[in-house]
Amino acid sequence: MKLGITKNDKNIPIINAYRAIGITVVCAAHFTYNIVGFFKHNDFTTGLHYTGYIAVMIFFTVSGFVIPWWLYHAKYKINDYFRFVARRMIRIEPPFIIALALAVAYTYVRTISPHYNGIETSPTAKQILLHLGYLIPFTEPNITWIRPAYWTLAIECQFYLMMGLLFPFISHVKIIFRLFAYGFILGLSIYLILFTTGVFPWPYLFKFFPLLLSGTLLCLLVTEKINFNEYAIMSIINAAIIWFFVGKLELIGLIFLPIMILFFHKKSHPFLDFIGNMSYSIYLMHSLTGTAVLNYLAHIVHDPVLKIGAVIFGIAFTFFCSWLFYKFIEKPSHKISLKIAINQFEFVDKKRKSLNTAEEKAP
Repeated sequence: MKLGITKNDKNIPIINAYRAIGITVVCAAHFTYNIVGFFKHNDFTTGLHYTGYIAVMIFFTVSGFVIPWWLYHAKYKINDYFRFVARRMIRIEPPFIIALALAVAYTYVRTISPHYNGIETSPTAKQILLHLGYLIPFTEPNITWIRPAYWTLAIECQFYLMMGLLFPFISHVKIIFRLFAYGFILGLSIYLILFTTGVFPWPYLFKFFPLLLSGTLLCLLVTEKINFNEYAIMSIINAAIIWFFVGKLELIGLIFLPIMILFFHKKSHPFLDFIGNMSYSIYLMHSLTGTAVLNYLAHIVHDPVLKIGAVIFGIAFTFFCSWLFYKFIEKPSHKISLKIAINQFEFVDKKRKSLNTAEEKAP
């Protein structure tokens, strides 16, 4: 099957464009549905809420594509595992830890608001420490995420750790190794969904692996590691597992990534690029900025039109604060992570690019 995208297209602009659109939808959903008493839960706000949830599901499929896509182009081997993990952790952990510190500070600052409801929300030391390893899902039910949106980070982190181990199998030339990897991911997901309910307070933690696998299957197809028949068969099996064990709403999330990658992979826009680049910062900051502002405005804004204006302001304020966070926190962390070459091939590739850049700038 001839595809519009090829395995040599390292840069895929549409992914950044989707990140921009997806995170904006998530913000809009949270700012309209999750602010108590601000909007009535009518068909529109409920629909937007579900749309935001589907956008998160698409983010999972995108991660399922992007990580193996990078590993493929880096000629990843199992010996590179610890460098790969170190690079990912340096990329995502410092911004998360700083955002977590801001979230803890916010729980104290909100108590001085004139609209403070008196409910104690200050986290315990144990609760804070459990965030550092994304261990909240493995503890008792009364220990929760300081900011609810952090639950997706736990899933993403597990996927990084798992894909680093499974990529040599899932991309292997022999189908027996690929079947082992497929079976491990799907079998683990089904087993944990069926048998960990009541054991872990957050049993849904593992059920999103099949969504991540859908992105990985597409990556394997584009990089010519598998043929279309294998892709189609495994995608049908994967979709059936999502239908029966995960949910019908989540299944909608599978539709969009193949369309984006196969038909619109070169589409983007400078503004979408700008927002997409800082989507992780927006994810970390939106509940500390836009949500905080709208929680305050909910007490003084009552006109329906002004409420819509408040949501738009909340999104704009979130983007501005996230830009500052991206510029001073996330981007420096990203630059440091890029200095870690996960193997000799990537080290040589980085050196070659550096020389090419120097040559281009030479008079």
